[in-house]
Amino acid sequence: MVKTEQFIKVDGGVGRVICATGVIEEYAKQKKEQGIIVNVVSSHPQMFLGLEHINRVYNIGMPYLYEDYIFKGEFIEPEPYNNYLYYAGDKHLVNVFNFLLNGKDEYIPPKIILTDNEKSEAQAFIEQIRKDEKKKVLLIQPFGSSGGIVVPNAQGELRVKSDESYRSFGLDFLHKLVTKFKDDYVILSVQATANAGNGQQVPQAALPFIKPINNPDVRKLVALIPFVDGIICCDSMLHHASAGLGTPVPTFVIWGGTSAGNLSYAEHKNYTPKRKVMIEPNRVPHDHALYVDKNKGLNDFDLGILDDIKKQLNPKEKEVK
Repeated sequence: MVKTEQFIKVDGGVGRVICATGVIEEYAKQKKEQGIIVNVVSSHPQMFLGLEHINRVYNIGMPYLYEDYIFKGEFIEPEPYNNYLYYAGDKHLVNVFNFLLNGKDEYIPPKIILTDNEKSEAQAFIEQIRKDEKKKVLLIQPFGSSGGIVVPNAQGELRVKSDESYRSFGLDFLHKLVTKFKDDYVILSVQATANAGNGQQVPQAALPFIKPINNPDVRKLVALIPFVDGIICCDSMLHHASAGLGTPVPTFVIWGGTSAGNLSYAEHKNYTPKRKVMIEPNRVPHDHALYVDKNKGLNDFDLGILDDIKKQLNPKEKEVK
């Protein structure tokens, strides 16, 4: 019997791809029982590595991908952003992926499988930092995919130009975060390069207590998560990756102008804006300028959030490992 092959495309940023992992694994499991082989074509295929029921993963940019592979099977492109459940129903991105592939409006947790080598290397790295610095380790991601562009103001002071979704931390807020936690934690910052490859970084002269973590292999960044003492981030790759690993450490997500309803996880501590967010649709025709205007200032975060996070982490009551 000749088995049918399917090729499921999932593009976009790392976070969006992670959202699809558990859903596609479940879909592939069901199809395998029917004699159908499921492959994945993705902008970040490494996020699917180790998932038991997925046959192969391919990079979207692979030469002759269609001619040599896809042409022999069925090409499927689930697009949750332009589905009404996402843009009008306030459904989680995971639920919409599941609805499009499995026909069920149900949440299936994202799933990331790390190898033993990835885990042991990450653990050794974090333990060495704790030994050298005699502090705990905090992992942060202050900028979304288009955030972190640093420009001087009229006085020559460095300022972060906000991404237009207003989800990224401003540099002033980031300074306050660093001041709040630097005595008890080594602060490792996942830069925007890990999410979008735009090359923007926080200048070390401006934030000397932050250690940027940049690696072309995003799995090495993800592997650090189980071994740090806490995560603080905006809507970014990091909170999706924490969920994909089962949230092994306390994860605090500070939401600005993007949708917590569509993208947050119940197991995280989510700080949402007091003012209403005007949810901008993705990949659906709309007036972008309208949403930029309405959401301006949503990432002017309340500094009380940092006090609450510090209280929950209890840095003075736990011994440094």
